Amino acid sequence: MKKINSFIFCFIITFISNVVFMSSIIANNVNITNTNLVFEENYNCNIIPYQEDTICFGDSIQLNTSLNGLSFQWSPGGSINFPFIANPVATPTQTTTYLLSVQTITNNLITNGNFSSGNTGFTSNYTYTTNLWPEATYYIGANPSTYHANFASCTDHTTGTGNMMVVNGAGVANVTIWQQTVTVTPNTDYMFSCWLTSVTPTNPAQLQFFVNGNQIGQVFQATAINCNWNMFYNVWNSGTNTTAIISIKNQNTILSGNDYAIDDLYFAKYYTVFDSAKIVVLKPQLQISNDDTICEGNSANLVVSGANSYLWNTGQNTAGISVSPTINSTYTVIGSDIHGCVADTFVNVYLFESPQLSFSLDPYPAKGCAPLTVDFTDESTPVMQSFLWNFGDGNTSTVQHPNHTYLTAGNYDVSLSVTTTDGCIGSLTLPSIVKVYENPVASITADHLQVPLSYANVNFNSSASSTNVTNWHWDFGDGLFLDDTSNLQNPIYQYLNQGNFTVWLVVKTVNGCTDSTFMQIDVIEDSLVFPNIITPNGDGFNDYLDIPNLENLDDNKLIIFNRWGKKVYEKEHYIPDDDKWDGRDLADGTYYYILKYKGILQEGEYKGSLTILR
Repeated sequence: MKKINSFIFCFIITFISNVVFMSSIIANNVNITNTNLVFEENYNCNIIPYQEDTICFGDSIQLNTSLNGLSFQWSPGGSINFPFIANPVATPTQTTTYLLSVQTITNNLITNGNFSSGNTGFTSNYTYTTNLWPEATYYIGANPSTYHANFASCTDHTTGTGNMMVVNGAGVANVTIWQQTVTVTPNTDYMFSCWLTSVTPTNPAQLQFFVNGNQIGQVFQATAINCNWNMFYNVWNSGTNTTAIISIKNQNTILSGNDYAIDDLYFAKYYTVFDSAKIVVLKPQLQISNDDTICEGNSANLVVSGANSYLWNTGQNTAGISVSPTINSTYTVIGSDIHGCVADTFVNVYLFESPQLSFSLDPYPAKGCAPLTVDFTDESTPVMQSFLWNFGDGNTSTVQHPNHTYLTAGNYDVSLSVTTTDGCIGSLTLPSIVKVYENPVASITADHLQVPLSYANVNFNSSASSTNVTNWHWDFGDGLFLDDTSNLQNPIYQYLNQGNFTVWLVVKTVNGCTDSTFMQIDVIEDSLVFPNIITPNGDGFNDYLDIPNLENLDDNKLIIFNRWGKKVYEKEHYIPDDDKWDGRDLADGTYYYILKYKGILQEGEYKGSLTILR
């Protein structure tokens, strides 16, 4: 969607002289940077909507305000991404008037709030001195470390070069740090704010606002990070008061640490202004021809209106088009108005029943080895009067549903010509619809015809005289297992038992033609078995370290250690039945052995434990 006529959304409000708002929200802290503001008495007012913005349906628009404030509230907020910021994005689905209320402030009533005039304009129950080593002392200056060697070297909040009030906190709560009397208007909200930073990280200050001796808001605490300015504020209603004694007190009574600085104190009217903006949502209202029904071969005229330009799914860009569909069809059109806004609609065009030629084959697809018999079924509509089939091999038929046997391999076109009871003639030819193939000749090879059982993985390969083989079924002759078959062309099979195995392969072409062949695989070697206990007690059972099938390997080396790692036996080419190691000179217990072995098709190293138990 395209947004058009986008105007700047602003507020209309009347001031007596050069009024500038310089406040913004950062987290929950309001940054007050201008104190020279003058307002008319009637500062709370409702502003008449001044401007409409126009967007396309589905588009978004940013709502902008030139007024800075402490907080913002847009409504309705359901179509606004962030209704609590000054310049949110709105995505209305219909024409909508958005209302905005803004919380803001007037000029600063505090004299010397940034301490640029030094120690004037306020009172304090702390002692004013350049030596801030005692508690309950303060000084107005530019660098805290100048007045206390343990204080951080900080700059003021306003300019980085100005003054601040540097304080060594008292050990008694509710001692007035700073106080000033200002004139206020009854029944008016005021905001009291202060910037605060620690100058030592220990036991940060805990300050409290008071007006006319009454606490307002909660205690606010400096961070433990030196020179990290944070702003705190609260709102107070003047009620019947015409003057306000505003003060700041420290509630932290810990003498260690509790050192801080304050700057940029602000006390001003806190009020609400209102405004609104209307967003007009545009979407073309398209009207199109009714659904139409035509005979096959005829045309339909389609017309659309309600927009400035059009684009059909046929690629045409006129309001009216002529179409000649061969099947029931849906035509869509996109309309754009003068603003670039778009909408879409559609119309259906249906076909009357006309002679439609169709026939099916069984089997389908009609592919196979000679001889191949195919049944043909006429499925044409409506009712036909006569039929003529041409099977493509020189044979024909005039029955409605014939069958025909193909004796020779080849590709055959099949044609059907019909005449309806109304005299309509049509024909349909399916090229190469019947394919007759020769039978394949299967062939198999294997990478080994004789393999040891310890490495009885055999790679089989298949080839055939026909390139159309798509199915291979292997039976590896290992009848002890249910999964001794495969449908891969070149499988790998692992035999788990010794013996002679007859491997069968059946191949099938894409046409269903098959052939089979076989070969024999001999498995001659078993896997090694590693015992973990011997009982050399002379009973003739498990009297020595027997590793079955080890004698079938070319080479091995056996090393046996006791539990402290001392070698107690070593033998190259250990043959269990000949060597019969039984640990006769060793005590009962657990030993550890390493067997390195190498056979015809396998080699490796085994590490395990062995328990002697007599």
